[in-house]
Amino acid sequence: MQQILDTIGLVVKYLAPALLAIYFLIAGGRRALHGFKEFWLYRKLIHNDSQGETSRFFERLSKLPPETIPDILSKVLLPVDDALYLEKLIREYSQILPKETLVGIHDTPSGKVKTKYYVDILSACCDATTRRNLARMVAIKIKDVSRAQHYSFDAIAISARGNVLLAAEVGDLLDTPIVLFGDLAGVNFPDRISAMEKKPERYIIVDGLSASGEEILYVAKLIKSMGADTRYMFTIIDRCFGAKDRVKNESPFEHPMELVYMAEYDDRKCAQLLNNKK
Repeated sequence: MQQILDTIGLVVKYLAPALLAIYFLIAGGRRALHGFKEFWLYRKLIHNDSQGETSRFFERLSKLPPETIPDILSKVLLPVDDALYLEKLIREYSQILPKETLVGIHDTPSGKVKTKYYVDILSACCDATTRRNLARMVAIKIKDVSRAQHYSFDAIAISARGNVLLAAEVGDLLDTPIVLFGDLAGVNFPDRISAMEKKPERYIIVDGLSASGEEILYVAKLIKSMGADTRYMFTIIDRCFGAKDRVKNESPFEHPMELVYMAEYDDRKCAQLLNNKK
């Protein structure tokens, strides 16, 4: 009996403190590793920011009430997993039509495309969270292209019949004005633009989807009629009906235009994705 008590005493005296020390070492090591990862991430951000904007952002963030921080961060341009997000979007906001149908807002042969798969990005943008995520993708792509190509612009152009919801959200994120082109409720917007005190001279075009390229060329021609210029147009989805080649080859300007998109979805890809959804 005494031997058992002695053994228990030794356990309490030596083994328990040793186990407790090991536990604290493991817990402390995890916290130290987490702290190191956070420090390394912060160092990477600071290294990539030659203007010191990151430090100033964190300083301002630290002075805000804690309950406001999630709302502030929700408006910051943070990338999402584009491919997976857009695949989910196509599944949720596309329709399989009974037969191949001519789709397009221009009642001309070059403005229509024949398809069984109607990808409805405009309806997707009626959801605030979806619209914000898509706008972030576009805004980040605009920033990347502008920086890489040393291209600056004064305003975002959008057709009055295009995805104005998306363009407005992108404009908010980039703190850039948007300008409507085309007829809306009987008002011709190029006429209104001509009355502006300071007219934009360089535009980018933003829309939700490109198919035939007819709407992009329509806006580009209106931009040219105002004596302004555009070189790049940004869309979420390119449906692979020739828009890329048309805006390049039929550009109304002396230079070709370039279509920049987040993902390509031709009919075959839509068919595989949507038929598997059933």
